[in-house]
Parts: sequence; structure tokens; C-alpha cells
Amino acid sequence: MTRIPILLVVVALSSLPSFGATKTWNGSVSGVWHTAANWTPVGLPANSDDLVFPSAGMNKATTNDFPLPALQVGSVTLSGSGYTLAGNGIFLVGPLTASYTIGTSSVSLPIEVSGSETFSVTSQLAFLTLSGDVQIDGGLGVSGAGSMTLSGIMSGPGGLTYAGGAATSSLTLSGANTYMGPTGVNSGTLVRARSSSSGRRSESRATSRSLPSRSNFRGRFRTRAVRTRSQEASPFLRPRRSRCRQVS
Repeated sequence: MTRIPILLVVVALSSLPSFGATKTWNGSVSGVWHTAANWTPVGLPANSDDLVFPSAGMNKATTNDFPLPALQVGSVTLSGSGYTLAGNGIFLVGPLTASYTIGTSSVSLPIEVSGSETFSVTSQLAFLTLSGDVQIDGGLGVSGAGSMTLSGIMSGPGGLTYAGGAATSSLTLSGANTYMGPTGVNSGTLVRARSSSSGRRSESRATSRSLPSRSNFRGRFRTRAVRTRSQEASPFLRPRRSRCRQVS
């Protein structure tokens, strides 16, 4: 009879992937995340949990008050519109999805994406604004039939790929981005909004020199001059693992 050493069994079990629970926001007490009764089932989210913000939730102006280090989140699903996600940053290891049919929501907390993650707006009549900084460690894909604005600073060694799901889909980038990877447009319209001292609004065709030199454009791209307020960069969730350069 062959015996398997107990140590080998323990090592094998510890190497299995861990899956988090699903925590659904109810907001019955307040708008802060670090309150157990605000979630269903009752209890604070733990690392790797999937967070769902439904249309029936109360106190939709929410604040992540979890202390650092950043909460590791398996995924974020906004199935209801009208939400604001603010406060401390999160470390996202899965998708961020706005699945409501119509309306808008906003995310102002910083996000660090670990691998090849996706931000998506599924409905053509839905909008999502992310004003918090985004650190791209691997790659970031943006997709869906709706439209999205990323106004925070995107940084890190990774790149960005956009695939709009409808003729009216658009992705607007208006931050002073420093991410070092390539930018690809598979479909939809990518808009780069830049600050203008005169405050006039203009629109023109742009070349790949407007984004990182390794960019590969296969869709429509345009720039738009807008007057913007100066933005203060949010601190990174973790120390940078590589040096970033400013792109023009």
C-alpha cells in the first residue's frame, strides 16, 4: 500500500485557487463599506469577494472605508445606476461591469488591475465615469455597447485595448496618462480630451503620435480640447514596480 506524505497533501491543497463569496450591497445602515449590515449576506467583504451593487440598494453614494492595504476584490458589478463608489482604493483581480440598462454611475476610488482585466458598460444607453487613478499592471480592456470616460491618471507597465460594442460606443480619456503599454482600438470611437488654455472646444483627426508610440489603431480616434481643472494624482495602492515615463 502506497502512502502519500501528509506534507504533500497539504501543499497540493494550498495550491488550489481560492474563490470568494458574493457580497451584495443593500445600504440599509449607511453608505460606508466597512459596516457589516450594509451587505447581504451580513458581513464585511473579504479578499477575493465579488461585489454587486443592485438597483434596489439604498445609500448609493458609497465610500470604501476599508483601511490599507487595499481590499482585493474579485469583481465589481453595478447592476443599478446612480451609484458613486468613492474612498480608498481597491486591488481588482476580475472585471468591473456596469450592467444597468440606462443611466450613469461613477467610480472615483483608485483601482489597481493585476492582470488582463476588463471594464465594460453593457447597454447602449448606459454610461460610466471613472475619475479615480488606474494602475495597469498587466493589461486593461474596455468594452461594451455603452460609453465610458476615464478621467483619472492611468499608469503602470500595461496597455489599453478598446472594443466598443455599438456604433455609438465611445471611450473618452482625459487624464494625464503615463501607462507604458500599447493602445489598441478594435471598434468604437476613442476620444482623447486634452486641456486647452483658451477653453475653446475643437475636434480633429489625430495620429498615433497623440498616444504612446507603440499604439495600434484600427478604429476611429479623435482629440477634443476641453477646459479642465487641475487634477491631483491619487497615491498608488502599492509602490510602483517599474518606472513610468510621461507620454504625449
